[in-house]
Amino acid sequence: MPSHDIHRLFAMKYIGVPRNIATEVDRLIDLGLLHDMGRRKPRDPSAYLDIIESGSIEKMYRIKKKEAVKSILMDILKSDVKAKAFYFHHALDVLAIRLASAITLGLEPEKICSNLVRGTQYDLLIVDTNLMDMGIPSYLSDFNQEISRALYLSCIDKTLIKWVKDNIVLRYRNYKSLDYIKERYRSTLSNVLESDAKYEVGISLGLVAHISRMNKIEQSDRVRAVFKVGKKEIAVPDNKLIDKESIDEEYRKVLQDKLGSLSLSPYGLGRLRKTIVVLAALYSDLYHLPFIEPYYLKFTIRELLSVRKKRYTMARKVLKCYSRCLDLSSEARDCAIREVDLALESYIEIINKQRLEDIKNKFIEALEELLKFSNNLGINVLSDL
Repeated sequence: MPSHDIHRLFAMKYIGVPRNIATEVDRLIDLGLLHDMGRRKPRDPSAYLDIIESGSIEKMYRIKKKEAVKSILMDILKSDVKAKAFYFHHALDVLAIRLASAITLGLEPEKICSNLVRGTQYDLLIVDTNLMDMGIPSYLSDFNQEISRALYLSCIDKTLIKWVKDNIVLRYRNYKSLDYIKERYRSTLSNVLESDAKYEVGISLGLVAHISRMNKIEQSDRVRAVFKVGKKEIAVPDNKLIDKESIDEEYRKVLQDKLGSLSLSPYGLGRLRKTIVVLAALYSDLYHLPFIEPYYLKFTIRELLSVRKKRYTMARKVLKCYSRCLDLSSEARDCAIREVDLALESYIEIINKQRLEDIKNKFIEALEELLKFSNNLGINVLSDL
């Protein structure tokens, strides 16, 4: 997010952290073992790593990385001044994203900063959660009041506002073109087809599909070992472990089939649905609405844009409207408009009503354009919704 120059300047200016300390903490968070360390944490070793021959090495690597990150974090947090710089770095990152959305929506920072700061404070709680998951005590409450004041002053600081406009807001402008979001969608489709092929041969889930296929081909009950991946038990044949060459060959076959038929698994279709909704939301600026709310960002974005099953969100309801019709009929559009209207009601006090109307219409326009684009490619992204 903001450059290290901005981070250092604001840490010195608003929370009294010396330049050398701010520089050290910024580098550890952004350029160390894990980018955004604190807001992110190392992944636990996956169960499937026990299945493959190289799994023990990769598993050990992940364990070592997690231990190293924990050690770095504990070293930062044992110093009050470093801990304060650590929390403020993450807070300023999140504030900049929220500020960019406010500016994109045409809101004046001075009038919306209280919302942005409160929302940022909620988002900082994820750092607390990650630290506790790693067995590290949190000290956020020790600095809450000082960070809150520093965030408000940062929010109205013309230096930060200019940086946000010249960098984050400028990137968002790319999404104002239907041609651009179609190109992004096409690029995502290519990535999804590749990952779907890997998924089908089991690479991303520990060779699950490949091992199952081998068992069926060999019609053998013999096992070398049984491993549990999630709720599923995987039996590895006793005569050999899967070698890299057979995995690569299987992957090439599946990918070729997918590129020819554009067939996707439910996992792949879910990723494309999410891509369509997010791109349409970026084109219309609907994407930015949750960022101006004084609530936990992950929750507010989910309520609007999640497409996961069993979640009755705005995006899922809108897609349901279109899934009931064989084409993009006016009936489907009317249904979708009603759902978007209901979701945007809570923003009327913050956003001009005419602006919300424009956001709604552009969201529907982009959504239908991307659904039509998918249909022309021979992909029904609404199947199995």
